[in-house]
Amino acid sequence: MQVHIVYMGDKPKGQIFGGSTSCSEHRSMLESVLGSADAAKELLIYSYGRSFNGFAAKLSDEEVERLLDVDEVVSVFPDTPLQLHMTRSWDFLGLTSSDAGPLHSERDVIIGFLDSGQKMKPHGSLLFPYK
Repeated sequence: MQVHIVYMGDKPKGQIFGGSTSCSEHRSMLESVLGSADAAKELLIYSYGRSFNGFAAKLSDEEVERLLDVDEVVSVFPDTPLQLHMTRSWDFLGLTSSDAGPLHSERDVIIGFLDSGQKMKPHGSLLFPYK
């Protein structure tokens, strides 16, 4: 069994925040595929409802195939854990470990993270999108 993300499209119309409705619908769908309420409760990991409609669950390949036959399901894909790469942040900002004392560049700096959703391939110290 592997954790999969079951994507069901945009969040339900008129729903501002994810809530118990999404979670209960997701659990009910999983229950119908697994054939057991207890199994659905145990294998459902998370219900998404704020940015999209879907859920994460531990599923076998056979269960993934059955979920793909459900009309409300757009896609099912494995949740792949990614290794965070934060070792070069200081280099990126132009700060090296040899810098000592307070720097003028330490002030008024905003650091942000942009998740483009693209898979990136490393090329030296740079990352490029897969084509």
